[in-house]
Amino acid sequence: MEKDPEIEKYNISGKGLTAEQKAETSVYLQKKKEAAMKPMEGELEKTDEELKFIEKINEYLNEQFKELELDKKADLEPGSFHFLTPEAYKNHIPSQALGFYDAYKQRICMNKSVFEDKSIFYYAMLHEAIHSLSYQGFHQGEEDKDGIPLFNRKSGYRITNPENYHHHLGVLNEMVIEEIWRKIINKHARDISVEFNFSGRPNIIEELYLEHYDIKILDEIVKRIAEKKQEKEEDVWARFERGLFTGETMHLRDIERAFGKDALKVLGSLNILETDKDFSAYKKNYNEVWAYFLTEDQEGRDRIAKEILSKNHAAY
Repeated sequence: MEKDPEIEKYNISGKGLTAEQKAETSVYLQKKKEAAMKPMEGELEKTDEELKFIEKINEYLNEQFKELELDKKADLEPGSFHFLTPEAYKNHIPSQALGFYDAYKQRICMNKSVFEDKSIFYYAMLHEAIHSLSYQGFHQGEEDKDGIPLFNRKSGYRITNPENYHHHLGVLNEMVIEEIWRKIINKHARDISVEFNFSGRPNIIEELYLEHYDIKILDEIVKRIAEKKQEKEEDVWARFERGLFTGETMHLRDIERAFGKDALKVLGSLNILETDKDFSAYKKNYNEVWAYFLTEDQEGRDRIAKEILSKNHAAY
C-alpha cells in the first residue's frame, strides 16, 4: 500500500506503542485537521487580500526552507486560518494571547478585532504560521489526567512534561520563531508594504518588537557558541532554525559547552504563566537569566544559576 505523506508526517510516541497503533493515531489527527478546516462559530469571512497574504506566507516560508536546505513544504490552506470576533475567541481559545496555534486540530486562530493595525495583524499571522509548521510530536498514554490519551509533547523546541504539564524551553521556541519572522520581514517588508498598502510604517520591525520574547539572550548564546566552535554566527543560527522544524535538539548541548552544565536549565526556567497578567514575574526572571548569560566567569554564572534554579526546582 502506498504511504500517505499527510499521515506519515505525524510524530507519535508512547510506551509500548506498535507501528499500527501509531498509524491509527496519525489517521485520527489527520481527521481532526480536516474537520477543523470548517468555519468556527463566530468566525469572520476572509477578505481577498487576506487570502492573498496567506499565499505569500507559503511563498516566504518555502524560501526559508530552501535556504535552510530542508525537505519541507509550506502549503497552508485558507481553512487553516480562523479569524474570530473577541467573544468567539474567548469562547474557543484557552489563552490570553492574540493569536493561537492549536496543534491537535492544526488550526490557527486569531482575535482579529483587537489588532489596531492591519500590518500587525498580518505579521501575527506569519508568526502563528511558523508555529504551525514547526516540529510537532504527540505522546499517547494509556490514561492522562483529563481522560485524554493524547497530548502535544513537543512543539518546535517547547517540551511538555507529561507528569505536571510544565512547558520547558517554550521561550527559546518563541525566540527562534521571532528570529525567523524578522528575517522574512526584513527581506520582504518593502514589497509587503506596497502590495498590501501598509501606510506610514517604515519601522515595523521596531514597532512589533515583542519585549517578552526579546531575543538578545539568544543573540548572546549564538555569539558565544560561534566563538567556542570557531565558526560563523549565521551557521549557528541556521542550526537553531532547522531544529525548530526538524525536532533535532542535540545541538542545544553547545549551550552547555559554552556556558556550563546548568545553562539549558537556566534558559528553560524562562516561562510565561497565564496568571502573570502584566509579565512582571517574567520580566524579573528574564533579567536574571540575561545576567547569567552576560556573566563572563564560570564561577559567577554557577552562582547565578544556583539562585535561579532554586526558585524553579519544581520544573525539573
